Amino acid sequence: MSSTKAALVTGAATGIGRSAVLALARAGYDVAVNYSSSEAAARDTAREAEALGARTLVIRCDVADEPGVRAMIAQVKAQFGRLDVLEHFLEAARIDQQFEPYPHVHFDDDTYRGDAYPAFGWAACVATVDVDLDSGEVTVRDVVAADDVGRVIHPVLAEGQVEGGTLQAIGYATIEEIKLRDGRYLNDRLATYIIPTSLDAPRITTLLVEAPFSGAPHGAKGVGELPMDVGAPAVVAAIHDATGAWVHELPASPERILAALGLVRPAEPAATRAAASDVADSVHEPIERGTDPRPDARTDPQVLRGPRDPGEPA
Repeated sequence: MSSTKAALVTGAATGIGRSAVLALARAGYDVAVNYSSSEAAARDTAREAEALGARTLVIRCDVADEPGVRAMIAQVKAQFGRLDVLEHFLEAARIDQQFEPYPHVHFDDDTYRGDAYPAFGWAACVATVDVDLDSGEVTVRDVVAADDVGRVIHPVLAEGQVEGGTLQAIGYATIEEIKLRDGRYLNDRLATYIIPTSLDAPRITTLLVEAPFSGAPHGAKGVGELPMDVGAPAVVAAIHDATGAWVHELPASPERILAALGLVRPAEPAATRAAASDVADSVHEPIERGTDPRPDARTDPQVLRGPRDPGEPA
């Protein structure tokens, strides 16, 4: 199907740019897919747009290169005969700064090989727990979390990030568990997937260690997922210190702790891996019913069915 409208999307290989390309293709546009480094991803995006009926043009161009941008716009107009979307934005674009890879760090966006980061944050955690030897229940009483995040720019926000990530890690270690049956979630909502609340939070002491990285603004590194990485091992180590038994699966539930202590039989081992042919056959078997524990809940009117665009076939 030929289009009467054309669009140019920059940074269109992945993420939001890819979503924009597909949305424009669904709306009847022909789309020029611009990329700066990952040609393979850009061509994958273009193929998806073509499957939706759009004509595509894949162009490599650094949007910081103004002559290159002008040439790219001319190429799009020559290919499609017009340019309806993003022309004004691109022609008026002004980029004063952009990320430049560090000289000693090399990463290939097409093969995903190399060193992706110039510096790393480091973290350590110590947990104090109580273990009820009759029930196997664990209560985390106190946690000390030390995180090297480079230069701390906003101490209050940084401490809050460590506290939140630490509480997440405690939930991961003690109560959070995804249950699956036949590849479908049994606990797909917060009513059935239990997470820690303020009543479950122990006393958390945050130690922000400043070891600035010279290659980043103000010497900052990062404090995103780092606090989440060390809390669960600390809790498991504390359970071992209290009981002498190691728990090898998370969460460290009462059943697993009692099994590790030899007080109850461990759960049956998981079934052996299915043969490839069995998996292929099961993919095409019709699903008679969902496994949602609350199929009639108002928050999930269509059981385990992903959202679809209007007119998209089921």
